[in-house]
Amino acid sequence: MSRIMGEHKHSIQDVHKATGISRSTLTRLYYETNDAIRYDTLNTLCEFYGCSLGELMEWVPDMDGEQNELE
Repeated sequence: MSRIMGEHKHSIQDVHKATGISRSTLTRLYYETNDAIRYDTLNTLCEFYGCSLGELMEWVPDMDGEQNELE
């Protein structure tokens, strides 16, 4: 999230004003401290930035060495 905000030179306050997403939610996304995100928040951010979900977020596997239970 910080990357795309930086590319557009947007502050958390800018995105909050334009989208209505709470500052606390945007702050957690910016600093990657969130543990959940609502679908409507993702949709709003993708619409605001005109991007796909893959451009907004990246999946990074856990590096704790545990095997996936489904394997």
